[in-house]
Amino acid sequence: MAELSVWRPPRIAGFVGEPRSAGFAALYGKTGLPAHFLPVFRAALSALDEVAIARGDQISWAVTARVIAACERSASPQLDKLMSLLRRFETEAARQEARDFAADPAPALACAPRG
Repeated sequence: MAELSVWRPPRIAGFVGEPRSAGFAALYGKTGLPAHFLPVFRAALSALDEVAIARGDQISWAVTARVIAACERSASPQLDKLMSLLRRFETEAARQEARDFAADPAPALACAPRG
């Protein structure tokens, strides 16, 4: 956002921390990105703040689901291509979470009968 807006990174960090604020909307407007993506960015940043993510290098199903929900609420046909991409991310994130779950012995031990 710093490259697109020419605002200083410390100022941007404050606005990104409050994605629902008017300040973030102003920052977003300075980037030149399409206005119909603003709710999507807000949802993604809010989700990143609210959802515990184990690894930063993987797609989070919870974050992706929240961004998809924001797109669906806006019901903008301009978001169709983004929705297609997000659905692929959602599928990959679900697969990765299933792989991680299957690889973790702790859930299996919690479900094992006591005897």
